[in-house]
Amino acid sequence: MRRFIFAFTVMSIFSVLPLVAQDRGLQVLATSVAGTEYQVGKQYAVLIGIDRYAEWGSLRNPVKDAKAIKEILARRYYVDEVVELYDEAAMAAGIRRLFDDLIARVGPTDSVLIYYAGHGYTDKYNTGFWIPSDGSKDLMSQDRWIGNSQIRNFMTMIKARSLALVSDSCFSGDLINVQRGATPTIDSEYWRNALRYTAKQVLTSGASETVPDESEFARQFKSLLESNTETCLDPLAMYDRIRRGVTKTLPLLGTLPGHESGASFVLFLKGSGGAATVIGSSEIQPKQTPLAGENLEEAGFVEKEVFSVRPAKTRLITLYFVRIDDDGVIVRQEVSRAIPESDTPLFDALVALLRGPVEPEIRKNLVSIIPSGTKLLSVRMQGTTAVINLGEAFLYNHYGIEGYAGQLKQVVYTATSFPNVHDVQILIDGERHDYLGGEGIYIGRPLSRNSF
Repeated sequence: MRRFIFAFTVMSIFSVLPLVAQDRGLQVLATSVAGTEYQVGKQYAVLIGIDRYAEWGSLRNPVKDAKAIKEILARRYYVDEVVELYDEAAMAAGIRRLFDDLIARVGPTDSVLIYYAGHGYTDKYNTGFWIPSDGSKDLMSQDRWIGNSQIRNFMTMIKARSLALVSDSCFSGDLINVQRGATPTIDSEYWRNALRYTAKQVLTSGASETVPDESEFARQFKSLLESNTETCLDPLAMYDRIRRGVTKTLPLLGTLPGHESGASFVLFLKGSGGAATVIGSSEIQPKQTPLAGENLEEAGFVEKEVFSVRPAKTRLITLYFVRIDDDGVIVRQEVSRAIPESDTPLFDALVALLRGPVEPEIRKNLVSIIPSGTKLLSVRMQGTTAVINLGEAFLYNHYGIEGYAGQLKQVVYTATSFPNVHDVQILIDGERHDYLGGEGIYIGRPLSRNSF
């Protein structure tokens, strides 16, 4: 193993993992997924974690979480080079030098995964920032803060074919263009496109909310990386898994300038002993490291149909939005949408409902009148009653009595579209309320479609 310290003005840890066997296994795997000979560049993992601040309050877990993520990535996934920047090394100048080095070194066939955990802040002008370890606490001078606009520029200038930022920070949702549109079908064509085009994606923990120090997001991210058994793991799959285990913030998935439609960052899972996972009856026995320009299939490094990527199954759900006509009348509208199949379909459907219409539905003038900021805290079944626990924001609707009735219908009709759900008991922050809104719609008992 080759290890050395790469020095900025402040010290960061830069390690190179064993490459010969790893490169061969990844080359074979990526070529099989891409469906054609695929040029694999370096796989970078960059981890920035800050516990100790000069002026801001200390945090307990970012460095520990980042180090745990590094260990899992190095052990379970194809990663060539790891860069770590912690505490005093993660001052404003150190973070900027890190990005400057990535811009200079990363090539057009390389992949880069960046993880940031630490303080963030959005000022009164809706400008978001990372707070480096030496960041000032003065909200007006904003001295030694790094703005989200600069982070976006850094990410855009990195010449990687595949780049993903995972940001576990307060207000990190201000970084991105939120991804909209129907959930794609996850099949072999999806993965071919994911590798073919340029990906610049961001997965954030907070969606412009205060992220707690005990990060559910980091816990779910670590758990996913450790338990994943799929050959390919991308930000869409990460987002789908993580969001179902996070209740205190609202994770978001989005893109940055330079992202091409259909592209996605991909982590490749190692098989036993660091080789690629083989699915099928044949076994590859490479004679030697392939030569540059050598046909991998003819040289015996790839056999057709040996590798496969298990496509994620999808299921069709029914959601209920509304259309408000010219006279202000609220009209309920049913839509169908495909989402990844999971063991929590009702929870997933309600999350999709709270996120609102996607682009094809918006073009049909569909909206949601569920109050903005409503969180889904939990869902459980009691017989045929779905007990749906929502955040406090659900109590307030500026459309008046029709708005309260409309938001209840959206939830109740969506939940009861599942055959095992007869009615719905609404809870607010875990408590049963008698009435919704000052004008009073009774929600103290379970509601069915016949209640309206």
